[in-house]
Amino acid sequence: MKRYKDCLLICNEGQKPIELLDIVETVSTQQKYQTERYKTMADRDTLAVDLREEGYPPSRLIMSTNADGNAVSIVNIVPMRDSGISQLGHTKYNNLLDIFKTKVFVSIHESQKMRSKRILKIMP
Repeated sequence: MKRYKDCLLICNEGQKPIELLDIVETVSTQQKYQTERYKTMADRDTLAVDLREEGYPPSRLIMSTNADGNAVSIVNIVPMRDSGISQLGHTKYNNLLDIFKTKVFVSIHESQKMRSKRILKIMP
């Protein structure tokens, strides 16, 4: 059975997930992604990032602070209306996740690993 990947970025000790989500939003914007913040359970705890990567349908990546209060997790990637499709297959989903992870999460992880214990977890 084929699987959709999961990905999360663990907070540093003493860091609030909302602070980490702020960093993710900043780096996403620096990478020229359009972003939008939402409130679900807590103030501005969810971030939507519009992905327009060559060879892939326009999609929206949704991430939020996790319930344990120690990470930011990518919870879904969905095609946008102008894509003409209603869902992403696992291959396109996983490829888009890898592209975003490399451009944003790995960038954050690499820039702070000398100063912190930030952990990037990617589950197959």
